[in-house]
Amino acid sequence: MTESDINQTDTPEFIITPLGMYGGEIEGNCTAVLIEVPGDEHFIMLDAGTVVHGVQRAVALKQMEHIREAGEHDSALVGRIVKHKISSYLITHAHLDHINGLVLHSDMDTQKAILGIEPTIENLRDHIFNWKIWPNFCNEGEQPLLGQYQYQRLALEQWQDIPNSSLQVKSFLLDHYLGYPCTAFLLSKNNNYLLYIGDTGADSVQDSDNLLNLWRAIAPLVANNYLKSIIFEVTFANQRPDDRLFGHLTPHLAFEEFRRLVNLVRQTDPDTDFSQLSLIPVHFKPSFLEDVDMVETVKQELLQENDIGCRIVIPEQGMRIFL
Repeated sequence: MTESDINQTDTPEFIITPLGMYGGEIEGNCTAVLIEVPGDEHFIMLDAGTVVHGVQRAVALKQMEHIREAGEHDSALVGRIVKHKISSYLITHAHLDHINGLVLHSDMDTQKAILGIEPTIENLRDHIFNWKIWPNFCNEGEQPLLGQYQYQRLALEQWQDIPNSSLQVKSFLLDHYLGYPCTAFLLSKNNNYLLYIGDTGADSVQDSDNLLNLWRAIAPLVANNYLKSIIFEVTFANQRPDDRLFGHLTPHLAFEEFRRLVNLVRQTDPDTDFSQLSLIPVHFKPSFLEDVDMVETVKQELLQENDIGCRIVIPEQGMRIFL
């Protein structure tokens, strides 16, 4: 199922525009997801591996006509979206493929909040915006402080307001690799929920229970059809050995995890219908050294693994998805 199969929602709760879909290698298409909530003036970003180029792509595809002002040309529309419509960045972790766009366009940006758990904020403050790697456009760290971005720390598993948004967010800890902390963000408005899962390996590979903890938290939302979608990383094809995953998922491991969620839901409601739950994969890792298209292989393997009856929505950069 592609984005066209789901873009028919008459009254969407969330509108998702992937500005970047890959976990590296393609610089202009690294992980970043733009979130619109109908009725809100501003957008939020989930990760920011690609920002300006992703917005340019969305504008070129005529996906932003609903906010174009009279006589506004494309470059002005792109600039207004990046500078003024995006109000907050929620960053799962500080790896370059998740922050590259935020950093590179910061010298043209305006006042915004950067939200993340404490380790993510520390890594951005101490190792990126530090006047060595990049000027300090933030409100903490190495002097002088330019103060354009305001760090906002997210406490784990507590609801917090997102600035200039009607949404709230609850953060969950993930283990990316060898204890490197990453984050899952659960977004909420009026009993409608959206889950965004940052980089993580499967619990069985990571020797962890972080994803199980997340599944336990969201199982009641799935059972009541409150959770609209799960945006998740799937990086490598199934042929990738476990000891070369480096804290990422394959289609097989992703569905190993989703089946655990299904089992939790069916413990309380054996007849739960999962057909209204949309799974949206991002963070594909292309390989230009292979004889086959690894991204296409991953997409096909996802469809083959889907034995739980959910909807798989394969996104395209810049194309809006209505949920």
